[in-house]
Order: sequence, then C-alpha cells, then structure tokens
Amino acid sequence: MAITIHNEYPAYNYESNVDPVTVGASPFILTNTNAFSVRVFITGAVTALEYKQAGWPISDYQPCIIVTNTMMDLNPLDALRITYVVAPTIKWCAR
Repeated sequence: MAITIHNEYPAYNYESNVDPVTVGASPFILTNTNAFSVRVFITGAVTALEYKQAGWPISDYQPCIIVTNTMMDLNPLDALRITYVVAPTIKWCAR
C-alpha cells in the first residue's frame, strides 16, 4: 500500500523531491540534523511511534497515534523513535 502524499504547495512536488532514509535496527531513532524542517513519510506498519522535540531530555519521547502509512513534520533536531517488526520504508524532504 503506497502512502498518499498531499501536495500542499503546487510548486513543490513531494513525490519527486523525497530522499530515502536508511532504516536501522528497531527501535530506530530518526533525528532531523538538517538546519531546516523536513516532512517524513513512513510507509508500512510500525508497532510504536514516539516524538521528541529539540531540547527535550532523551527520556522524554511522547507517544504518537500509530497509523500505517503516515506523514510527520520534524523541525531541526526533533526526533522520532520508530519501533517495528518489519522495517518500514522511510523517506523525507525539505518542507
């Protein structure tokens, strides 16, 4: 099942400007180390998805609603902790 990508900005085509993310072992932590915000696309089932805002302690991940095939925005230094059985496909782009 493919993720539905909503193009909020007609001049910017998310489908052609996304970069793949190499997914590591579960739980996988994805941190936005860019100097700009990114939009993250997660395709596949995850067992837990947790969010940590930049500056929060490492122990302060907040649970998110688990959805198969989802999209989230991350500001610089924000992070997602993604737990899964079968590795999802993750892509991201500048937003």
